[in-house]
Amino acid sequence: MRSRSGFVLLLSVINLSFTFVLSAECPRKLIDKAKQTFGDPLNVEHCVFALSHMNAVWLIADPKGELVEVVVGPKSQYKSEFPDAETPANPEFLSEEEYKDALRRISEVKSIGAMTKRHERGLWSFLGAFSTDYFENAAVDRVIGDTPTDLQNEVQYVRRFDLHFFEFVSGAPKYLRITIGRWSV
Repeated sequence: MRSRSGFVLLLSVINLSFTFVLSAECPRKLIDKAKQTFGDPLNVEHCVFALSHMNAVWLIADPKGELVEVVVGPKSQYKSEFPDAETPANPEFLSEEEYKDALRRISEVKSIGAMTKRHERGLWSFLGAFSTDYFENAAVDRVIGDTPTDLQNEVQYVRRFDLHFFEFVSGAPKYLRITIGRWSV
């Protein structure tokens, strides 16, 4: 399963790097729906909402205005968005209950479906220690730590996570080649 998790992570990095370029403004219908769940946006242009006093939610839409990704993380890690957020002495983590509540609230905006596969022991990558949960309509890459030693913890608290909605298509398969510098996927 490592290759699938690695592939999801690679897609996460690629998706995150291009998504902010694609969606210059958050669609009005997405803002209205998210306001019912998260309250007033912290930043309308970037489609940012408060999850809690420490954590924020970024809703990322495709050019058609459909929600394709959700990024959740501590405000203190996003100084460009939250310059006044204090850096805590210890890293901030979501408990298992806070993580489940965040997923429930996101599902009110767009359904992620039932869990199909719970994360396994975390893996180390250059982005941190991560694990992936799979749902009927989405995959969630959970960053569970910032160092390889964070993988030794039995309890996997979530530092931040990226939720990627699946896009179901039909028809003949198409090949996608992505080139980043010297690397092709």
